[in-house]
Amino acid sequence: MIRNLICPRCHGAVPNNDSPGAYIGALSRTDNNTEICSPCGELEALEDLMWGSPLPQIDWICNLS
Repeated sequence: MIRNLICPRCHGAVPNNDSPGAYIGALSRTDNNTEICSPCGELEALEDLMWGSPLPQIDWICNLS
């Protein structure tokens, strides 16, 4: 697992903004290897349920530059 302190999907703290670094975050469904914040983990689960797959990493906020 790639351990992150900042979520590569939203740039928030991992596991969340209320307790940064307190414990591990969620494992991204895009590659089952990248750690993301808990809210993004919940969002990926909903995207998977609604659309059959989560937003690809290429479309994450950090890749828009």
